[in-house]
Amino acid sequence: MVIYYDPLVLDADGSRIDGTATAPVKDAVNAFLDTLPFNGVFVLNSFIAAMQAVPGVIIADVVAVQAFYGATDPVVINDQLPPQYTPDAGYMALDGAYFDGNVTYEAYSI
Repeated sequence: MVIYYDPLVLDADGSRIDGTATAPVKDAVNAFLDTLPFNGVFVLNSFIAAMQAVPGVIIADVVAVQAFYGATDPVVINDQLPPQYTPDAGYMALDGAYFDGNVTYEAYSI
């Protein structure tokens, strides 16, 4: 994923310049996943909207969103039509280490 951000609000690592949050995009992703009901459908457009609602995020460009349960092979959600996913285990959780290693931040000039 590439997050294009306003450099007056966020730093190159995605933290807020004013120091109020060190990982606001990751926090927004976790909050979004927490709002999904048990067996709730993950809708890619809603996921993107949650990230773009973060102050300072201009564009959330999703390269790939994957989901898996246990040892099953990952399902690439953005390859599904429609781009949505119903979890096997009822709830969804973010793989924080994978997120941190696969999200880049690029300053966006308006």
